[in-house]
Amino acid sequence: MNNKTIWSLLILIINNIISEPTINFFIKEYPKLESNYTEKSAIPGYMGYKSLKNYIPTYNEGIACLYAGAINFSDSNGLVRLMRSDIKNNYYLIVTDDLKPKFSVPWVIDKWECKKENSAWYTITEVTDELTKTKLWKVEKSKYEDIIPKFSIIIFVPKDKIYVPEGFSIAETGQQILLPTIYHKLKNYEVLDSLKILHIKQFFSPVKKLFDKSNLLIEQIKS
Repeated sequence: MNNKTIWSLLILIINNIISEPTINFFIKEYPKLESNYTEKSAIPGYMGYKSLKNYIPTYNEGIACLYAGAINFSDSNGLVRLMRSDIKNNYYLIVTDDLKPKFSVPWVIDKWECKKENSAWYTITEVTDELTKTKLWKVEKSKYEDIIPKFSIIIFVPKDKIYVPEGFSIAETGQQILLPTIYHKLKNYEVLDSLKILHIKQFFSPVKKLFDKSNLLIEQIKS
């Protein structure tokens, strides 16, 4: 865990006390394993090449994520932060770059759809271990549905470029939810199709909270 990741986690802990509820998760580069590393280490200059390669930054920034009518992008550390709109800790996670709105009347979106062959579906559910009473995240594959469920988290990337680990992990809940880490298989030189996100970006906007101020409430504040 590098210093940037540690600082990102510290910011999440501080924001857990003072800020609005959010959903957070990291999108990191998919780890690569070399089976013949021992043999390659005997090649002159190979160890120096590996040391230099560690200083080359990975590109975790700019991956678009959609949730509850808002769009946000991963930062340089791979952190995605979404304004939380549902109190239940059960989420659909959908990976697709083929997302289309369906309108009930002009400019009123009735539902979102994506093709089965171009999407991967998962569920992230909060469960409690019966023995230790520890809260856990359970990640598993889910069946395709014709209509994307409300409050789904959508990662706007081709499904073969994202790896979602299945199984159980410790759940960090509260005001600032931290979901399990997800991994991407994008190359440093690979550029995503930005035009696809521009086709739907107009339908998303930052979350705005509205407050109803009545005369009774104002009188209570003054008293």
